[in-house]
Formats: sequence, C-alpha cells, structure tokens
Amino acid sequence: HPGAPVWDGATCHAALNAPASHLCIWGFPCVHFSRLHRTATREDIESDLDVLDIALGYVRLRRPPAFVLENLAWLDTSGLRWALERICALLRPLGYTWYLGPLNAAALGGGAARDRLFWVGLR
Repeated sequence: HPGAPVWDGATCHAALNAPASHLCIWGFPCVHFSRLHRTATREDIESDLDVLDIALGYVRLRRPPAFVLENLAWLDTSGLRWALERICALLRPLGYTWYLGPLNAAALGGGAARDRLFWVGLR
C-alpha cells in the first residue's frame, strides 16, 4: 500500500509502541541457523528465539488481522527441528490460524533462489 508507514526494528522492544497495523511481516535472526554458521551453540540459537518472542509481543499487544514470519527453510529438515518446534510453540497460544510452508525467494522477486520457510497467521 503506497504511503503506508513502515516500522523497522520489529525485533526490539520499541516496536511495541508502533501503531496497530493490518499486516505484520518480519524475519528474525537466522545467522545461527544458517548452514554456514555450524559452530553455533544451542545457547546462541535460543538467544535468536528470544528475539522472536519479543517480536511476537507486538502481535500479542496489537492483534493485527494477519502476520507473516520467515526464516530458513532447512529448519524443517535439519538437526534444528527442536528450534522449529519451539517457534511453532510460541505461535500456538496467539489465537491465530496459521500455515507453515516453504517458498523460494526467487518466486517473490528476490535476487537469490533460496528456499525460505514462511508462517502466515490469520485471525
């Protein structure tokens, strides 16, 4: 929507002061999930998931009609399945019907042809 405000930094506490919106779209830190960063500890990954929980604070507070969350598609098939399950556990109590599935970034006009995992939540 042309002219609609865009709030950057949805993963920080200040985002809770952002006005209500109809759609919330964000990704959360994925460096520790990447295949290139195989030295990450479980503690590193837990820290990234804590940032996701902060971003979900906006959804809890403002209750947008829809949200989109994205991260690396290989969470679904890697040894990080526990992280994927934790993300889903964070989403369940929000009261949204949500869908989870992979999509190639190039299909959305992205410059890189890599798979991403998307959660789409609807109220």
